[in-house]
Amino acid sequence: MKSLFDRLTNLVKEFDNIILVGHKNPDLDSLGSCLGLSTILRSMNIDNYIFIDTDLEINSSTRQALSLVNDFNLININNYKDVIK
Repeated sequence: MKSLFDRLTNLVKEFDNIILVGHKNPDLDSLGSCLGLSTILRSMNIDNYIFIDTDLEINSSTRQALSLVNDFNLININNYKDVIK
């Protein structure tokens, strides 16, 4: 298993930044996964962004959680091109 982790670590280090994308109509599991991966990437000093398309249907629990997320780089359909290199 360590070999897989090492390969994934080396792979993500090849990029200037990473965009994390959950599934369509994100729920708390999708958001939580993105937040967890973002935290891991930040601990590796890798810039990353969480793409959340706020134009899609988002349930009230997820929308409330999004309003509390301040320390993460959130992007959406209007500004994602600004971070693509």
